[in-house]
Amino acid sequence: MKKGLKVVAVIILAIFFATGSSFAQYVPTLDPAKDQIQSISPKLLLKKRAFMPWENLSLSYEGEAKPLEVRLTNVKGEDLEFQAVLRDRDGKVLDIEIPKNVKPGKFHLLVKDGETKLVDEDVFWGISFANQNQSVLEPGQVGKSNVVLFSSDGTVLCEKEKESSILNTITSEEKKQTIPKPQECSKEKPGFYETIFQTDNIGTYLFKLKDDESGQELISNFDVVNSTPFEVKRDAPTFVKKDNEYQVKLTLVANEDFEGSFNEFVPAMLEPSNLDTVDVKNPDAVGDDESTMNLALPFKGDFPITLHFEEEPDAETHLLEAYHAYGVKAHDGVDFAVSPGTEIISVDDGEVVEIPDHAVAYGLTVVVQHSWGKSYYGHLSETDVKPGDKVKKGDLLALSGNTGLSTGPHLHFGIEPNDPDASNGYLGKIDPLRNLSIKNKFKTSKKKLTWNLSVKTGETVTVGYKIKPANEDNYLISETKFSAKTKEDRTVFEEKNPWTYVVVKN
Repeated sequence: MKKGLKVVAVIILAIFFATGSSFAQYVPTLDPAKDQIQSISPKLLLKKRAFMPWENLSLSYEGEAKPLEVRLTNVKGEDLEFQAVLRDRDGKVLDIEIPKNVKPGKFHLLVKDGETKLVDEDVFWGISFANQNQSVLEPGQVGKSNVVLFSSDGTVLCEKEKESSILNTITSEEKKQTIPKPQECSKEKPGFYETIFQTDNIGTYLFKLKDDESGQELISNFDVVNSTPFEVKRDAPTFVKKDNEYQVKLTLVANEDFEGSFNEFVPAMLEPSNLDTVDVKNPDAVGDDESTMNLALPFKGDFPITLHFEEEPDAETHLLEAYHAYGVKAHDGVDFAVSPGTEIISVDDGEVVEIPDHAVAYGLTVVVQHSWGKSYYGHLSETDVKPGDKVKKGDLLALSGNTGLSTGPHLHFGIEPNDPDASNGYLGKIDPLRNLSIKNKFKTSKKKLTWNLSVKTGETVTVGYKIKPANEDNYLISETKFSAKTKEDRTVFEEKNPWTYVVVKN
């Protein structure tokens, strides 16, 4: 289901890889009776002014989807490339995704509807974060955080001592402490602030540290509970360099009997591999994260995206009403503005299992079953396959068209993994952009490390691996996270915040 490109200093509510406001804006022809809807500006409000490196710049959004001008600049006044998507997540949210190769710092966000400024504020992204060796603690345990601070231009700050505090959100008790400056503090060897704290009562605790330069307060949270299935302590570096090897160890103490798998999701660019040591258990399996399969594009050539996964279409198209009628919250795939008659090809090896007719919303559609799940190709004009046909990655499936519920020629592409989460609001479908082999500065492909273990109450086991950063294009790498699942595939433990690495240039 396609809609017109919405260009804004970026292309907002379409694909938004932009660097300024020099893009031509396309607005579809409107029914005069609906012009009033378009004349009302939406209300946008920043959820906060300082965001963690793993977070998008998020704004609450009230009103109908419409073309907006969005501009993001750094402290030098340079326009930044970014991507913006309007999503339905406990209400409408405008997510502004920043590329992984952008330095953390202070930015200026401008959002306009014509000449009306909706947002005109400074924001901070990635300027501070805390790597916690334990994200879940029990009363009386001692926790430790490695705190990294950046200046507004992305320089690591470590020259002065800092004031911090730990706040128990239930009792409102706040303990303050002064953190000494790091022992190492230079451009070649930047340092982090180390804080050690002891917990008392159960509850959610907030670790707060004020940065004098930006005026922002780092707020990181962790939970203190009466009992947890595991005590998990991470030993890993915070600063890393390209082509250097580093050890990552996780010490697990079982508080109850457990049989299942421990999983660590690691960015592929870190090139995880086995450790050469006998006291650490290496992964039983290292594979691609199921949500980041390396699939081919469903066509040859370069075509822009006109509607993202989870994105809401413009109000005047009435497509959102159709989505809701089919049981999905918003768009359940990605739309590409391919020309009519473009050859559509299979993204992976598989078997054609279904070719629904023009009566369905996505018109003439080809569905292919793969080892990992299904792929969907919609709004086709004609097909070159039939159910039961075996196909290889890159084989011709069909020609693109404009069938079904569509506002113009395009390809609707969707994927659904095996054992889908049918309650996710998208009938189990997931974001295809995490899986397509396109240069995507906004998503990170990952490796899934798995340890299959059976442990008894009180037993301790240390698992680990080594990393070797493959490039220094990214400043922050914030996707490493640990979880544990039982044999029945029930998640019993998950780290609250990802571990973040800072890439130091050689």
